[in-house]
Amino acid sequence: MSRINNPMEIFKLLNGSNCRECGEKTCLAFAVAVFKNTKPIHACPHLPAEVINRYGGETEKPNTIDEDKAEAVETLKQKISSIDLAETARRIGAFFSNNQLTIKVFGKNFSVDAAGALSSDIHINAWVAFPVLNYILNGSGAAPSGNWITFRELSGGPPRYAHFEQRCEKPLKRVADTYTDLFKDMLEIFDGKQNSGHIDSDV
Repeated sequence: MSRINNPMEIFKLLNGSNCRECGEKTCLAFAVAVFKNTKPIHACPHLPAEVINRYGGETEKPNTIDEDKAEAVETLKQKISSIDLAETARRIGAFFSNNQLTIKVFGKNFSVDAAGALSSDIHINAWVAFPVLNYILNGSGAAPSGNWITFRELSGGPPRYAHFEQRCEKPLKRVADTYTDLFKDMLEIFDGKQNSGHIDSDV
């Protein structure tokens, strides 16, 4: 199985004649169909056998951003099993009991056990789990500096900001604009505090 990152990689293999013998109107449309596995590459009669053999099966596609995040979280959870949670709790100022390390996230308990299993009163997704597990594994336990920065100022933040904006900022803005009282209640529930720093809200 050959890895195909996008339809253009298939399109470059074609002769560009738009002959329609494959059943599609253009070579580009055929490339998209092959990428989506809705049409086999051998439907193009002009491709050499070597190309057909290389790409004849289902093409391996790159992971989506969500799949990459899920894999990254699983990797961190596996690393948890190799550390001493009791010692880690002392290092980062967390609570350790019943073989679980517990810290506060959004004002709620967030726990991880020696096998990397997560539990919390809040909904756990990759946006929450990844930074928390990173902190447990690598945090020094230093007190927060109080110096707030934006997502775009984080290392690696700029290329990920568009996705963060769509998945986090815009949904929160819709809730705040449409259900203002509910949004205020959410801030109370998750122990929200007003930031007196220099950063204004982006939303």
